[in-house]
Amino acid sequence: MMVGTKLMQASLLTEEESEGLSSTAEFMLGAKGKRFRNNRRVKKSSARFGASIFDEEAKQIWFGDIDIEKDAKVLTGLSEKYGPLYILSETNGECPIREMSSPLLRRISTIVIEGGYILYSREFAKSIGIIDSD
Repeated sequence: MMVGTKLMQASLLTEEESEGLSSTAEFMLGAKGKRFRNNRRVKKSSARFGASIFDEEAKQIWFGDIDIEKDAKVLTGLSEKYGPLYILSETNGECPIREMSSPLLRRISTIVIEGGYILYSREFAKSIGIIDSD
């Protein structure tokens, strides 16, 4: 859990900023709904299929297949400019919960990008071999 001035300095995004974030994400990551060709051939463990990316207000800004390692600079850059980003895996562009708050989104996210860092959930870290399975 991150606490401190960095988190408190983040302001709520205006409608214009939110749209800017969504278009910038689409420009940098590819079209919304992007799918990797031949999913079975993708051997990168950091690839997330059908992921959804949300902003700090729990608004979905992008969805599709993403490789976290390959897109790390883009994701941290977006986060530094627009605030925390939350990634849910395997959502196929559908938000699993209709009314979501930022604290709930933070708890259920597979990946959180904040303050220049990419933070993995325990389950995701196990799935890509960063930590040992119990």
